[in-house]
Amino acid sequence: MAGVRADIQVAVDQYLELYAEAKKMEKKLEALRQVIEAYMKENGLDQVEHTDRRGHIQLIVQQRPITTSRYTTYDAAEISSLLPPNVRKKCIVEVIDKDKLEALAKLGEVSADVLSRKQTNSSVSWVVRYQK
Repeated sequence: MAGVRADIQVAVDQYLELYAEAKKMEKKLEALRQVIEAYMKENGLDQVEHTDRRGHIQLIVQQRPITTSRYTTYDAAEISSLLPPNVRKKCIVEVIDKDKLEALAKLGEVSADVLSRKQTNSSVSWVVRYQK
């Protein structure tokens, strides 16, 4: 290629070759993960050790709050003034401010029963620990 220094061209070539290898490795890792994770879930295992105990793979079940960016794309106050009332009712909705609700609970203004209704999704984190 004209205009590219030789050392830069070598670096680009090496980078692209390593990138391709990394992608292949990522696919292999993902395939292995699918097999291991399915086995662990089927057998109720939350951790499996390396043969020589140099590391382990662990599944951690977590409850994560349900979040969405559905309501954060536009500024409601700004858009509200630009919409006719009949359209405004169709697209501007009331939502719960989680931070304010939890702060009010700490002040004793909201009961624990209200906070216990927090909606969450269960997810599994894949944790890998390995010592060289």
